Amino acid sequence: MKISISFLIFAFFLSNLFSEKLSILTIEEAPSSYIEIQNGKKIVKGFVVDFVKEIQKEIGDSTTIEILPEARVFQKAVNEPNIIFFSFSRTPEREDSFYWITPVIRKPWTFYGKKDSGIKINILSDLHKVNCIGVVRGDVREGWLKTNGFSNVEDVTRHEQNLRKLMLDRITLIFYEPQGLAYLCNLLDYSINDIEPVFTPYVSDVYIAISKNGTSQELVDKWKDAANKLKDIGVFRRIAEEWSSYIWNEYKIKCDVSDEVLGF
Repeated sequence: MKISISFLIFAFFLSNLFSEKLSILTIEEAPSSYIEIQNGKKIVKGFVVDFVKEIQKEIGDSTTIEILPEARVFQKAVNEPNIIFFSFSRTPEREDSFYWITPVIRKPWTFYGKKDSGIKINILSDLHKVNCIGVVRGDVREGWLKTNGFSNVEDVTRHEQNLRKLMLDRITLIFYEPQGLAYLCNLLDYSINDIEPVFTPYVSDVYIAISKNGTSQELVDKWKDAANKLKDIGVFRRIAEEWSSYIWNEYKIKCDVSDEVLGF
């Protein structure tokens, strides 16, 4: 049976098309990325979302940004090619697993308890005495706790579940971050004054990243070059300063732009 050259060219084109098909994935974690309902439709919004969209404009990409549970995003990023994902902390354990495109946020990891709970944490090992620490399944902080030998950890799929459980005295502490906590308190109609930071063991740099398994270097370079260019010409700083102002006006959380990273 003869196969025409035109068919082979078409098959080659189709193969390339599917091999380069992108997925752009993120998690619901304001202000980086979250869902807002506008005119009955779910809209993905956020500080890092805005920057990713600018990169897409720069390279001529129209892929839809999807929000998925954190564990699922991480699983896809480990196993599948051409997965652009954000906002994920760059840690030594993750260093060789992904291509790290650009840092976008610097944030503290903090344990929070209810106000006047009387909980005192002076060193990390004190946390072993705590009854129950709430984390999100697949979140980097869950992995960090387990790596450090903590078994008093209870996981859920969303950060708001942990906040509700804390306020109902079903867990002792939650392991989260200031900007996300302020957003959830506003969303769930809790007063942030009823919650207090207990201990901050770590500050992480948060990145836009790309999966390694089967992803071409050409795609990685395209995203890196576009991100660096947009930072060089001030696009990142403009977006960061707009969101910094919004976060202060809305939640009274201070953040600034330093080394082209939004810091909390």
